[in-house]
Amino acid sequence: MRGGVADVIDLVLELATDQPAHQPATDAVRLLLFNAQHASPDRSHRQAAWVAGQEGADIAVFTEVSSTLGGDTLVAALTERG
Repeated sequence: MRGGVADVIDLVLELATDQPAHQPATDAVRLLLFNAQHASPDRSHRQAAWVAGQEGADIAVFTEVSSTLGGDTLVAALTERG
């Protein structure tokens, strides 16, 4: 009989063998600098979608992300996208 721990282990092993969504460059570091401009929650969702679509970036640096609902929303939306 399978239970919770076995299911979690199976999921971890499955995720560990998947290829990453983004393949990093081998000869350079590709940097994305993004100024969030203290965005509202609604705008933060759109910003996260745009940033997640930038496949050319290895590292993303965010400026002007405030500790408000908009900043929390941006962090959560980016976390959801990996």
